[in-house]
Amino acid sequence: MDKCNTILNCFDIKEYESSQLLKNNIKKLTDHKDAIKIIKQFELSHFDDYLRSCGTNNFTDFPYSKLSNTITEQSKYIIARNINNNINYFILDNFIDTFAFMQSIVNRGYFNNKMSTGKKIYGHFNSDNELLIGNKSIEIKKYILKEADITSIVRRKYYSFNNSHTYLQSQVAALGGYLGYGAKIACNDKNKVVYNISFNEIFTLAMPDLNISNIDSQYYYKKINFIDVIWANQKNNLITYAFEIELSDNLDAAFHRLSLYASKSNYVITKLIIITPYTNDYYRLQQICLTYDSSKIKHSFYHLTTQDFIETLKQRNLLVQPQKLELILLSKIISLSKENK
Repeated sequence: MDKCNTILNCFDIKEYESSQLLKNNIKKLTDHKDAIKIIKQFELSHFDDYLRSCGTNNFTDFPYSKLSNTITEQSKYIIARNINNNINYFILDNFIDTFAFMQSIVNRGYFNNKMSTGKKIYGHFNSDNELLIGNKSIEIKKYILKEADITSIVRRKYYSFNNSHTYLQSQVAALGGYLGYGAKIACNDKNKVVYNISFNEIFTLAMPDLNISNIDSQYYYKKINFIDVIWANQKNNLITYAFEIELSDNLDAAFHRLSLYASKSNYVITKLIIITPYTNDYYRLQQICLTYDSSKIKHSFYHLTTQDFIETLKQRNLLVQPQKLELILLSKIISLSKENK
């Protein structure tokens, strides 16, 4: 229980919500210059990264004197490009090595070229991610940039940009412990670490511990082992809740894993909950649910938005007692059976 509380207490709800809002807003942008402005304004990238934007002219520049004072071994070159009216992000790792090349061409007279005014070194994109730096009279060097997305740009402080699934998974499992359940983590995630706490240390339930003797198929057994989080009654180890956290569009896979358990389970009490970011995901999940014939499966499935889950965590932070908190959680899940909506 203590480590469950530690995980729950470490989760910064305000930071999670603000970073998700920023992430969604950046994704909606259509102007590459605005994207870089927001990243700079909210200090989303690491302080020693060099950020630029580049339009359709394919030219960019590097302020030599400024970089001389700010570049470090960790620095990356990050650029937002307008390609076919879409924002594309590219990253050049080991930017300090690139700067070493800039120093070498400066030492060989780069700034003697009348085109190189204002102590800037110019680069030109030969293709979407191929950057040429230098000039013909001295040397031109080609660099291949990695395509990136906003999650790979944001500094690690903003955990919710790049590890949303892991951190939400840790909260779901820890909340189960807080409510008095045993918690099991998906077998492929059991070695993960959050807040310097290993999942293995705290979520110790494994498949052999669960009361699922009716699952006699190895195929079903293995698939169920990949369910994101399971809460089991500590008295009899029956599965009471099973959760899939799906932050992408792959709702079918999440539903399928849970349905394998539902089709074999003799225990109607189990609630199978799919957590997704958007309210409208309910309708997609409902359509998937309707493709299954078993009424038992249909009545087992529920949808929960990440925001409603966060609201449940907020109630826990207000010291709501576990029994009441579970009722709050139950009030927020919505059945996927057609007649209940």
